[in-house]
Amino acid sequence: MHLTNAYDDGEDVVVELVRFDCEWDQFRSQVRVNQPQAPQFPPSRLMQYRITTAGTVIERELTSTTGEFPQYDWRRGTRRHNYSYLAAQGPTSTGLNQILEVDHRTGTTTAYDFGLASVGEPLFVPRSPDAAEDDGWLLFLNHDLTENLSQLVILDARDLEHGPLATAWLNHRVPWGFHGTFNPPHRQHHGTGPRTRGPSDQLGSSTLTATTAVPVPTDGSSAPARFGR
Repeated sequence: MHLTNAYDDGEDVVVELVRFDCEWDQFRSQVRVNQPQAPQFPPSRLMQYRITTAGTVIERELTSTTGEFPQYDWRRGTRRHNYSYLAAQGPTSTGLNQILEVDHRTGTTTAYDFGLASVGEPLFVPRSPDAAEDDGWLLFLNHDLTENLSQLVILDARDLEHGPLATAWLNHRVPWGFHGTFNPPHRQHHGTGPRTRGPSDQLGSSTLTATTAVPVPTDGSSAPARFGR
């Protein structure tokens, strides 16, 4: 359904995307963001397709965990990337309640499960302009279904299993949405010239826009920061 990245590898073209093995009508009947219940998604897989000059397409499954809204370090756009991040379905959930990382170098996956929750698209924000590919944070909107409130959550991209570094609570529930956008302050659009495109297009729903950084521990502290509650 959604594309992660595509790049040239020698004479081949490599494309990574989420694949749903169902008809479009079935997908639409399950993913209903205009309902009060958390969206549910049909089974899916993160796939890689290698297209050769001979016209052969080689398919490879990257993870069998159901997920959607794959993301990566946008500095690697149209080039080989080593890590993918997506909203994923935990083993006891019917919705997307995990943030999952796929390490393409080793083929391993790591995840953090939010329990009774519904997470949105995870956005990678590098620690600095020249930071390593996985040296940064994942920002995403999470719906806490026990309190019916929304929160902005920050995870360490190198240590998802540690859990949130910071949680900024809202006093209300943001309507179900799909995509998010992160715009650093120095790249804000002021109405002149071309608009800088965010990590994903808006798709008929609310988007998460973070224009100021939420403080996260930088001294090795393991205590997560909480805001707004």
